[in-house]
Amino acid sequence: MTQAEVAKELGVSESSIRLYELGKRQPNDEVLGRIAEAVGVDPHAFIEIETGSVRDVLEILFRLEDACGLVPLEDGRLDVNRMSEHAPKLVAAIEKWSEMRRRLDEGEITGSDYEAWKSRVG
Repeated sequence: MTQAEVAKELGVSESSIRLYELGKRQPNDEVLGRIAEAVGVDPHAFIEIETGSVRDVLEILFRLEDACGLVPLEDGRLDVNRMSEHAPKLVAAIEKWSEMRRRLDEGEITGSDYEAWKSRVG
């Protein structure tokens, strides 16, 4: 969608959408949700997650441990505690991710297709 189309869908000015895209203005949660709905993505796709350090990444992994049963293994790999409440959804999502990654690696889809898929996951 163009900025004009998104603006029309939301009933806001095109310049507002442009400022959001440029990072010069931040939409509130309600507007962000409406934008996500208009363009067909999960609102979480718009959230920047800092991963500039190992500590940042570990913080994300700790949250996944609490939320979905992600657990570290002694050899440095990660696994999912299948007894965790949200484990089935996480396992299914990881399996789909693996499939999409395989398709990318084998040239079945382009990098743009892969990035588009990641932005729609939710």
